[in-house]
Amino acid sequence: MLDMVEIDFDAHRPEHHQTENWLVKNGARWRKVGTALPHQLGGALFPPNRPLWLPAQSTYTGRNDQVTSQVAHASNWSLALLNPATCVVDVSFNKFSESNEVWVSFAWASVPHKIKLTDPVQFARFNTGVGHSHTLENAFLCLSLAHVWVQKNTASKLVARLVV
Repeated sequence: MLDMVEIDFDAHRPEHHQTENWLVKNGARWRKVGTALPHQLGGALFPPNRPLWLPAQSTYTGRNDQVTSQVAHASNWSLALLNPATCVVDVSFNKFSESNEVWVSFAWASVPHKIKLTDPVQFARFNTGVGHSHTLENAFLCLSLAHVWVQKNTASKLVARLVV
């Protein structure tokens, strides 16, 4: 995250609320042309007073971490770059999948969130043991609203990337 790249695309391919989707040209080479610095992000940051896909629901472990398919499909965006003042990363054990999960808690637009971390690099970094907690200041979170899970008629909010 924060790398600036040039990529050749074939076509814009939005799917429902995932309007940011593009089809990468077959054989395209990704060219890194720079790295954005935090002070250069300005308009790319999600406004701190704008809610994240509401009304939201909470899963067993999360908080405000999913929305109904109706809320998802009514949205015209699925990615948000956030810079919360503080967030807490904690590790828990999921007895159903029999594996550790890493969750990120933060407040946005005065709404508390606890959203699953799917960034594999940061998952490995913060998966230090069940019950461990890490407080981060000035981290950048790239949130994604996943595809609708048809069986449950919901879409999950995910922390797709975390930069500290």
